[in-house]
Amino acid sequence: MITWGSRIFSASNPEKLDFQCLRYVVSTASDGNIGLHTELSVQDAIRNRQILLQRYGLKLEHLVAMEQVHGANIVRVDERDMGKGSTSMIDAIAKTDALITSSKNIILLAQGADCPLCWVFDPAHEAIGVAHSGWRGTIRGIIPRMIEQMSQEYGTNPSSVWAQVSPCAGSCCYEVGDDVAENFRDTRFLEASRKGVRSLNIKKAIEQQLLDAGVPWEQTEMSEICTICDERYFSYRRDQTQAGRFGLFAWLRSESLV
Repeated sequence: MITWGSRIFSASNPEKLDFQCLRYVVSTASDGNIGLHTELSVQDAIRNRQILLQRYGLKLEHLVAMEQVHGANIVRVDERDMGKGSTSMIDAIAKTDALITSSKNIILLAQGADCPLCWVFDPAHEAIGVAHSGWRGTIRGIIPRMIEQMSQEYGTNPSSVWAQVSPCAGSCCYEVGDDVAENFRDTRFLEASRKGVRSLNIKKAIEQQLLDAGVPWEQTEMSEICTICDERYFSYRRDQTQAGRFGLFAWLRSESLV
């Protein structure tokens, strides 16, 4: 597990802002592949999930995972969903790229290998959400839509939301063709890679979406780590079909969870 530098706060030490119930973990390649949908061993992935969670006193049966499809579907989950997708893709939350909950006994999982993973936290209503926001999910606005659904479900006010985006493909390496670039009309999000090729700054695009949704800038954070050039993380761009998946695990602390 690794955390990254914070310009405003450290959610891995939430007491700093009295976020007593918020917890999250971002795994790395050293934790092993945690994806059940890769060409790597499913049993190894299950074991890696279990070992990581046990490290924090957590149980695999409390986990809820999605069948991520680069879409914009968002599902509210609660205790009745615990265990779905934890050991098999068969019962994972189908065709979904974001989960929200206010339940304190559930561990939400989003997985990636270059795609940004994001958690949002509403301390006023003690609700959280996690999202997998690749370029397709980003142009569909999955993160602001998740905040909007939290507003409908829990009364979340975007001005009270805190959000953090995981290590993901950086503009230094994330070269894109016309099929991707044409979906980002704001040219601020298109830059030049280290090789001088057109690249996408997906972190900047997500940051702007958060601001447009009403989340204050000082309550957002984008990791500066690029998964393509930082081998501590899995990268599909770098490793293709041999790439594992790292995970964003987020939960609300209760008496039974650390």
